[in-house]
Amino acid sequence: MGSADIDPTVHSDGSIFLIGSELSDRFTGQQAFDGLVEVLDVFELTEPIEGVSHGELWGPSLVRPSEHTYISPWVLGGEPCVADSRVPSATLHALHVDRGLDAERIQDLYEFLPLDAIEDALDLEARLRAA
Repeated sequence: MGSADIDPTVHSDGSIFLIGSELSDRFTGQQAFDGLVEVLDVFELTEPIEGVSHGELWGPSLVRPSEHTYISPWVLGGEPCVADSRVPSATLHALHVDRGLDAERIQDLYEFLPLDAIEDALDLEARLRAA
């Protein structure tokens, strides 16, 4: 492959797949973002973006953002929630920051949530808000 005359560049918008300088999908004829193919690979997520960030960028998984949280479009409109519950991590964050409750005091309110899940949700929210 290293010596072949094949353009190894691949682009995708999540629904179509383009190879090299192709502008439309070989099977469907669909175009990616109507001519925006050339900008699909310009973002380097490990580098700061001038005027936007000062450090390395981070984005959570959109299914399992952390060990004890999940995101589902069918639960609370896609808000991150503590696993095996419908408790939004943002609610726990508000109790921690706005009300000054630590993880143990929050667990007194939500006895069915494990302490490590509460701490994990608080860490996730702190990281999301720092970005």
